[in-house]
Amino acid sequence: MVQDPDQYLKTENANYHHLVMDIAWFGVGMPAVMNFFSMFAIKLGATPIELGWMSGLPAIFLLLSTMLNDWWRGRYPDSVRALYWPAVASRLRYLLYALVPFLPASVQVFSMVLIPTVFAIPIGISGVIFLVLLRESIGDSRLTSLVSRRLLFMNGGIALSTIVLGFWLEKVSFPANYQIMYLASFGAQLVSLWHVNQVRILHPTPPPLPRSTRRDRETTGGSPWRSKDFRRLAVVLTSLFIAGYSIGPVIPLFLVRGLGVSEGFVAVYSLMELAGAVTLSALASRLIHRFGRPRMIVAGLTGTGLAALLLALLPSLPTALIAGLIGGGTWALTDISQFGLFSANTSPENRASYTKAYYQIISIASFIGPMVGSSLANAGISLALVLLLGAGLRFLAGGIAHRLATQPAEPSVV
Repeated sequence: MVQDPDQYLKTENANYHHLVMDIAWFGVGMPAVMNFFSMFAIKLGATPIELGWMSGLPAIFLLLSTMLNDWWRGRYPDSVRALYWPAVASRLRYLLYALVPFLPASVQVFSMVLIPTVFAIPIGISGVIFLVLLRESIGDSRLTSLVSRRLLFMNGGIALSTIVLGFWLEKVSFPANYQIMYLASFGAQLVSLWHVNQVRILHPTPPPLPRSTRRDRETTGGSPWRSKDFRRLAVVLTSLFIAGYSIGPVIPLFLVRGLGVSEGFVAVYSLMELAGAVTLSALASRLIHRFGRPRMIVAGLTGTGLAALLLALLPSLPTALIAGLIGGGTWALTDISQFGLFSANTSPENRASYTKAYYQIISIASFIGPMVGSSLANAGISLALVLLLGAGLRFLAGGIAHRLATQPAEPSVV
């Protein structure tokens, strides 16, 4: 840990810079697996339930990966070095997506389910370690500012990449257009990893305890599940992510089948989502400081519900863009607020165990959510009706958050 105040500030500022640049380059590579992944799968012939498996099944393996996290982290002296190989492995899936069109047609869609599922294990390990690293490298007083800035730069990277890729995918023949996209995105992900490797630890988290010691600590109250406040937070987070992800696989299908769009419009739709996200990410710190995180979670979930309602009831290209703007912005506000609410319920001595439990909650909810909407769509229910049901779930989650979420004592947001 850096002791000299000047050196501490210098290191913290350098960490802040690298963590922002990391997510900017990460964002450049993200549209390949976020905005255009479903389009790629649809072109390969994926059904609604297969799209649901692509979104939901990896979450179960993310959950399983948390069981390996303590073992893996214990092999390394700090989080930076523990993160390296899982982060490298998680990025290799981009290369495998580029190879999918070379496979027999009968297994291409299956491979699109298998690849993200298998690689969810290193993604999960690196995800838990990175959340701890984030808290270790920046003081709590700057954490919300960093999260907001990271979202801002991530969305900027996504926006730039989405514009280029939307044009590219329409101008170059399939499947070479997608294969080249995944190769280029892999390169951007490697630049992101370089920046993460430059981060230096300022607030070390104690290494994982031996299994027997962890068991003894949990029996004396150290487990996050023994905390009433954390259990209440777990209910809020579970309902939030189930509702938020419930119609994720359905929206691309609705745009393609219901509105007949191509990659160019998907790019514009994604940009509208990003415009909303960037706007509210920039305002998030001030809004949270004034109204509190629980209220912003409720407001964000309500906004995402209104976006789904608008898309379902007034289906048209202009309406879809407005829905994207509203949904992207309000989900970003929800995401910033929920992470801040979780962070405010942790302290240095319980950071690792609480982060692991947090990741498990998100993993379970991220599996259940996509399967809800995709199963309904696969059963023959109209996509518009599925969107309406998704809107209802988001309003319900907002009600649960309003009832259960309480703002804990926390440092001022800057």
